[in-house]
Amino acid sequence: MEKLYSRKEVKKALLKSYSNSGADLILRGIRKPSYAVIVDLHKKHNISFDIWLDIKSHIKNDTKKDKKSSSGSASVFTPKDM
Repeated sequence: MEKLYSRKEVKKALLKSYSNSGADLILRGIRKPSYAVIVDLHKKHNISFDIWLDIKSHIKNDTKKDKKSSSGSASVFTPKDM
């Protein structure tokens, strides 16, 4: 089994070459980094070439926990019986 990378680790590395929105698009699997950036990430951060084939299955989405706790008092709509 391949190593799972933390989302924060990969995003931090991507931000050296892309804007915040560009890095988010890559992490969501909508865009792919350029070949030069892929090689650079492999050399400097030891990020495997294979993760770019299916980024979602190679990163741990460790930000869900933070988003739930920071939402505070967000209410959820639940229909009530009338």
